[in-house]
Amino acid sequence: RRLGSGPGERPSPNFGEIFAAGPREILRTGSGFANLAAAAYLGQCNRIQDRNLLASVLAIHSVEGRQAAAVSRRAGEGAGVLPDGAFAEPLSMEQVRSRLERYGA
Repeated sequence: RRLGSGPGERPSPNFGEIFAAGPREILRTGSGFANLAAAAYLGQCNRIQDRNLLASVLAIHSVEGRQAAAVSRRAGEGAGVLPDGAFAEPLSMEQVRSRLERYGA
């Protein structure tokens, strides 16, 4: 509430295709979501003025990055799902929304 925004539209994702493809595709998609989440949090850092909120967002970004690495490793993924290079790359809200469209989110 203090941030001044209410809840957005409720998404209605369809993951049936992913579940039907089996465990490997589920892990691959989960890896993609975790990497997307980490990039999304990082992409908002320059907009955050409150130091406590920024610290929380960076902590969440770190957890998302660790989760992404663990799920990607479990999925056996290489190029294409994992970020390139040693440094995390932020994504804008538009980029995140664009990547989520294929899931109906």
